Amino acid sequence: MPQIYCIISLYHLGKVKISMKKIYTSIDIGSDSIKIVTAEYYNKKIYVLASHSIKAKGIRKGLVVDSNLAINAIKDGIKVVSEKLGFNIKKVIVSVPDYNAKFMYVTGTSRVEGAITPDNLATAIKASVYGKLEENYELVTVEPLEYLIDGEKVEGSIINKTANKLDVNGIMISVPKKNIYSVIETVENAGLEVVEICLSALADYAEVQTDIMDKKVGAIVNIGHETTNVSVFSKGKLMNTETLQIGGVNVDKDLSYIFGINVFDGRSIKEKFASAGRFPGGFMKREGKASDYEILVARLVDRALRPLFPDDFHAEVYVTVNLISAEKDIQPDALAGLAASAALAVSDIPFGGPISEVRVARVDGQLVINPNFSVM
Repeated sequence: MPQIYCIISLYHLGKVKISMKKIYTSIDIGSDSIKIVTAEYYNKKIYVLASHSIKAKGIRKGLVVDSNLAINAIKDGIKVVSEKLGFNIKKVIVSVPDYNAKFMYVTGTSRVEGAITPDNLATAIKASVYGKLEENYELVTVEPLEYLIDGEKVEGSIINKTANKLDVNGIMISVPKKNIYSVIETVENAGLEVVEICLSALADYAEVQTDIMDKKVGAIVNIGHETTNVSVFSKGKLMNTETLQIGGVNVDKDLSYIFGINVFDGRSIKEKFASAGRFPGGFMKREGKASDYEILVARLVDRALRPLFPDDFHAEVYVTVNLISAEKDIQPDALAGLAASAALAVSDIPFGGPISEVRVARVDGQLVINPNFSVM
């Protein structure tokens, strides 16, 4: 029988060296839905075995407001996944709400006799948080920022390196106990053993992580159903996170108000037409990024056409301009506005056109309309 765990953040999974085949079940308890994914981790690769999403009950803005409803929803979701897999899930790692999470720079030291072991590293990390945790706060994790062996900064793995002293500088992340205990109690009452906790911001980063992101500073915005999480990362390390009391449901309400429809139709519009969403991490690599010249031409078209639509016209309009052929000495960008205007003029879209655009240049003291490259 394989060892079964339930893990929220695959970020941690990627950082732990595992020598045997294991199966992990990720469970995301959100305000709108509870998502469960079971995956096998073997030979440093993750293979998805099963997934399921069930309507969340008893959860509001990431917090448990009705434990009985939440327990039943978790049980139902775990039951479906267990039946698909053919075995029961018993142990879990739970994602906790990051309301009022605190981040503190900490330093810990461990004395070493010979080669550094994982126990030495654990001792240094424990020493870094000793006496620094505030009352009514619970430790979530410590993210190491740098390692020093005998006072010298070391890059990469430190295990098995010879040292007398190991120093670890990192970020201690803690959250209020009231955020954690209600979630842990609910999960345990659903028949699951909680073996670890983590923040969902770590999983957000793992979802879009790239080698380039691991070298830069940036932010990840996760728009949830009722809340939005903004997390700041520096070279792959979580530095801070904040929860905003606004989410996708607010977009649904705004769309329903603007178009005069009900909230459910507003949500359908958002989901089908991507009125709110996220660009995948590999989008630029697959599709390519528009050049500055292409962006400027698009803006020339947009700025000329946008004011010509009626004030009460709120439908999205996409105009795609493709250059089929042109002489090398001709500057075709000035005709892009005319082409877009012609397309709108022959459609049934309310539009106060058509219009035309031209390039005007001063050549030898004379104004020239649409000059060639050779003249310019």
